[in-house]
Amino acid sequence: MSISIGVYDFFAYTIPGIIYLYVVNEFLHLLKLPYIAINEISNITQVILIAVVAYILGIIFETFAFYYFKILYHKDKHRKEEALDDFNFQYKDIKHNLSANEVSLYWNAIQHKNPQITDMINRTMAQSIMLRNISLGFLMLAILYIFLFVLNGFLANYILVVLISFVFSLLAARRSRTFYLWYYRDIYGFVLNYGADLTEIYPFIKRIEPKKESSQANQEGSENKK
Repeated sequence: MSISIGVYDFFAYTIPGIIYLYVVNEFLHLLKLPYIAINEISNITQVILIAVVAYILGIIFETFAFYYFKILYHKDKHRKEEALDDFNFQYKDIKHNLSANEVSLYWNAIQHKNPQITDMINRTMAQSIMLRNISLGFLMLAILYIFLFVLNGFLANYILVVLISFVFSLLAARRSRTFYLWYYRDIYGFVLNYGADLTEIYPFIKRIEPKKESSQANQEGSENKK
């Protein structure tokens, strides 16, 4: 299971990271700073190195992508609340007392009891993260081509790329939002296998027990102080 989630995680950051790398590289070129000559990449070692750099950039820029996403949808409900409303609308006949505020506990129960479903839900979140980063990547690409438009004689080709990049940025953000809602909706749907409210679900939640050795050591320490 850990390997498969690692694969989703890798691609969720590496694919948009390639866009980030391209944009950052072009800005370095514009500023006359050292940059990567893409046409000179010729061996597998360089390709692997670029993939690693793209993955790292994907992780770094995820913070900015998250806030960009929040700006786009700042007027909306929180995704977990909206997903619960959507779930209730689609499955009106299912009686339950689930709460959006308890979703992390529901997720804990699913992770503890069903690794296969956990893997599937994680995949949905990885797709949301990837699309969120791709959305920011296209926004950065649009900004890059605005600079190129100004610096290279106001050619119409650059404006066309700007417009296409903006459209793809918005489409990717919208799709990311959809996967985000599916992520929470799946949690609500699958956790009902364990109960209709937190009281019934609670026995399935994995609780971290304090280690006996630690408790014994603390007790011995207290006795020594006495």
